[in-house]
Amino acid sequence: MTISKDTLISAVIDALSGSAKLLDFTNESTFSDTVIDNALDALAKLAPNTGVQTLTLQPNVMVYPAPADAWAFKSSSWGVKQSVAPWEPGFVSRLPTIELNNGNLYFSFAPTAAMINTLGSAFTFFYYSTFEYDGTEIAVEPRKQGLLLLLCQMECMKALTIREAGTQVTAKTSNGKIQFGNAQKAYAVLESEAKALAGSL
Repeated sequence: MTISKDTLISAVIDALSGSAKLLDFTNESTFSDTVIDNALDALAKLAPNTGVQTLTLQPNVMVYPAPADAWAFKSSSWGVKQSVAPWEPGFVSRLPTIELNNGNLYFSFAPTAAMINTLGSAFTFFYYSTFEYDGTEIAVEPRKQGLLLLLCQMECMKALTIREAGTQVTAKTSNGKIQFGNAQKAYAVLESEAKALAGSL
């Protein structure tokens, strides 16, 4: 499922009400894209997507390319269940740990030919993925779109804290539209609600 940039920004402007006029949401401005990009980064951490992929292990190779949409390694069951008991010959007692960095998966040590022969060359793993945004459409499931709206408002409050620190602002939470004394206070309230909403997803 996707939501269009225009639909999301319209919802943001509606949520901000009179405060929206203090920000530049025109087509000529890059502000909307910056808000969406930053909000999607926050969404990926608060309510992450999980992707899955399988790669073929090669003996003595410890670096493999990661999926393009991956931002962190999650888990793998490779080597967890083995056909022999821990006290039996052939049991692999030490498995590598994996980290994702700069678009690559790094094994803490390269699996050997003997390990691959015992555990298999197919390494299936789960990873945390980013949300796709092509400048027009945002790939985010409906149940997370309310959280994305809150995060976009938070990005706007960051901007207003810098530009209009003393101005009274408006924001819309799930409980309705609220007037706040300043953008910093609004940000704190939106952040609290965003964390609570993320915890319920």
